[in-house]
Amino acid sequence: MASDYCYPVLSENSDDYKEESSFSCKLDTKSIGNTVHIDAVFNLTDETILNLIRDGSAEYSLLLKCPKSSYRSFFSFGKDSWGIDINGSDIDVGGRVEAVPAVISVYEIDNYENNNLNSEYEGSTISIPKHGVLAIAIPQMITVKRRDPFRAPESVVKFDVSDEQNQFEIRNWYDEEDDYITIYLPRDLHEKYVELPKEIKEVFSAVYVIPIIADIIQRYWIDEKVECEYRWYGILSERMALAYGDKKIDNSYEMSTMIFRGFSEEVLNNIYFEFTKERENDENSDS
Repeated sequence: MASDYCYPVLSENSDDYKEESSFSCKLDTKSIGNTVHIDAVFNLTDETILNLIRDGSAEYSLLLKCPKSSYRSFFSFGKDSWGIDINGSDIDVGGRVEAVPAVISVYEIDNYENNNLNSEYEGSTISIPKHGVLAIAIPQMITVKRRDPFRAPESVVKFDVSDEQNQFEIRNWYDEEDDYITIYLPRDLHEKYVELPKEIKEVFSAVYVIPIIADIIQRYWIDEKVECEYRWYGILSERMALAYGDKKIDNSYEMSTMIFRGFSEEVLNNIYFEFTKERENDENSDS
């Protein structure tokens, strides 16, 4: 008997059922923006439990829980394959989610009988409680990757050095005729940029990139509606489709800001964290 239950449960960790009965689940996941899509395919070989599912007395289910956050969701369906979407924001960054596939009873089942039960249950009166577990598969750990290629400007933009010594002498601020949009900096500024730590580079990027992306959006999507095969064009197109769908937006600055909204929020949070940490250090030193 499965140690966590007072009735027989079909599981690899118990001997309640004969070998002819089995239950397993295959899970496939993919990330789309901040949404995590999970496809579940259940494989149940036990005619009695299958008949309970067919007549609506039982359902396939999937319990998702994240050990590092308070996220916990339960899904149930009457068919053996289905897909669900969950919000990646509810899950710890880079977190692992435990998925527990099962078959649960919809109602209380009195006098449960199954020809594939092991001999120790012969002559026993078995009751399955409402929402009781009839079968459970080995829990699986899903690594949730909140793939967002648009989070940082580096996904579409790179900085390069200009031949001009003064930034006010640069006639062409950027060049989009490549897979990346190249933003040109005067040599002295570029040398300083290269030496900056990652966190400061992100602040610098936020200042420089959004107005340039807004200008490109205005020319390519609003004024001329030009299509091209550059990598940056595909990324920006996908991001705008995720953000706006078929909705028509004519404000290029709003669109540029929306594309890197997550990045901008992260930069602000990092700045605030460093500010508060430094303030606490100052307060501790004063005391």
